[in-house]
Amino acid sequence: MKRQQRRPPSNKPRKLSDLTVSEITAHLTSKITRNATPNCVSAWKQRLGPNIPFSKIFASFGTPLSDPSEERQWRKLVHRAIFVRGRNPNAPDQNCRLCRTHKESQLHLFQCMHTLPLWRQCLKFTQQILGAPQPFKLEHAVILGMRTPTVLLPEVARAFLRHAFQHFYHDFANVDVKEGTFTWQYVYRNALLSFRDALLRYGRKVRVLHSHRTFTSLTDGAPQEAKDRFSMCMDCDEVHGAVIKKELSDEIEKADAAAKATTN
Repeated sequence: MKRQQRRPPSNKPRKLSDLTVSEITAHLTSKITRNATPNCVSAWKQRLGPNIPFSKIFASFGTPLSDPSEERQWRKLVHRAIFVRGRNPNAPDQNCRLCRTHKESQLHLFQCMHTLPLWRQCLKFTQQILGAPQPFKLEHAVILGMRTPTVLLPEVARAFLRHAFQHFYHDFANVDVKEGTFTWQYVYRNALLSFRDALLRYGRKVRVLHSHRTFTSLTDGAPQEAKDRFSMCMDCDEVHGAVIKKELSDEIEKADAAAKATTN
């Protein structure tokens, strides 16, 4: 493969098992793209600023708390593949389906008066519960996961925001598809529940890792670094897996009550 030494450092002939999925994918993709820059890069730079470090953003895809299915809509957003009314020049109505005042664009999803409360609440959660610093701009934080023009938000905050966008777009799309109603309090509640499930899933992985290592010649127990990785919102050990901290549990209860209050 390109840029790959004919022999590994051991000087032994390479084996088929040396070809990882990531290496094969990168090799085949390079033949198609020929190192072309995705159109989304220039498009977002026109709207959000010229100095966005997309190499960092693309490298941040996937976290221990957000798998590809949970990041599906957010990744489409980064690639500017989210469907909005403004993308269809033949649509009878290009106005936002929520405010019905401004043209519905991908950037407007974060500026609409009906969605701003959601994104502000999500960022407030990342700061107060997850310990993330305040980002310099809301759009950069939610769309790209950026804290400053050059620095990413902490991993745990980025994971939660991707859960939030996943649930947001589900309810947002259903306004047109199923004539549903959009209530940001429900989106926030559902994002918290999804995020909690991801934390519990991570805790189970740590517990399974510990069990596997206990009965092998590998290092005893899971690495302490893995157990402490998300200590701001859960306690993790080999016996119980993940135990959600009181602050997060209280926030979920509060969000659930707020969501139910909108229907009373």
